[in-house]
Amino acid sequence: MQNTLDPGPLITVYQTHRLRFSHLGGLFLCGIAMVIIPFALGVIRLYNGYTQYGPAAGYAWGTPWLAFAVIAFLAWLVLLIRKLQSPYYKIQVNKNGLQFEGYRAARKVLAPGNYLMWDMLTGISVETIGKKIKNDDPGNGIFTLKVMLFLSGGKRINLFESGEQPGGLKDLPELVSRIKSNLYPRLIQKYNSAFSAGQVLTFGPIKVQRQGMHIQIHRQGKYSTPLPWDQVRYITVNSGYLVVELINSPDHVHCQRRFPVSQIPNLELLLQLIKENVEG
Repeated sequence: MQNTLDPGPLITVYQTHRLRFSHLGGLFLCGIAMVIIPFALGVIRLYNGYTQYGPAAGYAWGTPWLAFAVIAFLAWLVLLIRKLQSPYYKIQVNKNGLQFEGYRAARKVLAPGNYLMWDMLTGISVETIGKKIKNDDPGNGIFTLKVMLFLSGGKRINLFESGEQPGGLKDLPELVSRIKSNLYPRLIQKYNSAFSAGQVLTFGPIKVQRQGMHIQIHRQGKYSTPLPWDQVRYITVNSGYLVVELINSPDHVHCQRRFPVSQIPNLELLLQLIKENVEG
């Protein structure tokens, strides 16, 4: 870790989408459909039953609708409060690292000043969930992007982008590219040196070394015995998963294991390490 937490000159700033009235439009329409209409029906049925057949009929006709309206209102109120509490924060990209402004999740794991120096960052994972293709720009169609920053000491910071919803970061893919451009060149040198020296490198549920690969077999953290590289048929990324297909000698029976890419920090470096030192 650096002796000083000086982030250096400011390069750029990323911030979340602010809550706008348009974000509440659907919620208000839902309130009309699920609260006001049942409430109005309940009042009408209560009145008709009361005036035509007496109090018992009025309560029997109207109470179910009124009860439904009350329950729907409470649920709607919870959704409204959560929407109003959508976080708003900024991330400053500086020469020496990142600074978080107003992000509660980062404040819990970072030192005073909310600085994240590049050498405090040990990894990054990116997960894309669903896609929403925009007519004006089909290439910019990520619907939900979840990013996890891995810090020394096992700490983590989560970031996300979800369309233009409040609380989601604007231009998160660009921010990810900036982080990787500062993180990966430093890490790949260490990885190559450690791999050549026979050390074990951990990438979440997968460990690699010159002799072979270890695969996590229990969530508690237990890994398999080393699997020689000649028993690994292929490793690829498919639909949000890292797919590892093994050949179980001597019968050469194929066994496929799948790991969510969100669990694998520095996935690109893992694949590069294998390509250059094993396949090459």
